[in-house]
Amino acid sequence: MSNISQNTKKKLSPTMRLVLTAVLVALSTVINSYATIRIGTQLKLSFILIVYFMSGYILGGGLGFAVGFIGDFLGWLIFPDGAYNPIIGISNGLLALIPGIMLGIKRPFEKEASTIEFIIKTAIAYLVGFVLCTVLLSSFGIWLYSSYIQGKYGTLLAWFVYRAGAQGLNTLINAILTVIIFLPLKRTPGIKAYL
Repeated sequence: MSNISQNTKKKLSPTMRLVLTAVLVALSTVINSYATIRIGTQLKLSFILIVYFMSGYILGGGLGFAVGFIGDFLGWLIFPDGAYNPIIGISNGLLALIPGIMLGIKRPFEKEASTIEFIIKTAIAYLVGFVLCTVLLSSFGIWLYSSYIQGKYGTLLAWFVYRAGAQGLNTLINAILTVIIFLPLKRTPGIKAYL
């Protein structure tokens, strides 16, 4: 029985959940505002996906979604680039919700996932987030504001294909870094009980 209790995920206190949510919102705001490397007009390298993954994984899907959505909104308030696009905010929230659903909440007495299981679930979470949020939802939001209203980018299908290629590398880099960061954390005493 003691072996089972050692493998279960500890619950964060409400105060700790609130503090972590605030810290992750602040971190996502800073990364959204200041830590994005633009390559060309639409390709950007950002490590925000790691923060979203961490939010959903540690806090669960609901608070993870809040971190993604609020962080995006606050980032826009700091550097407004036209009208606020709530479709992008929802997409960012979903990027944290997906890993929260897939990895963040463990059932009582569930065994700790093996390294291979963690890597596979992380890859699936990133793939689902990439297709659903980056390629479809965010791309639609950008196209709607830029092409449909301003006539900039052409057809929606061409824009989806362009964004998939442009953002695929960013997603892959974030997924690899997530595994590199989280695997040692999952083995660190004091931290692993919460992951």
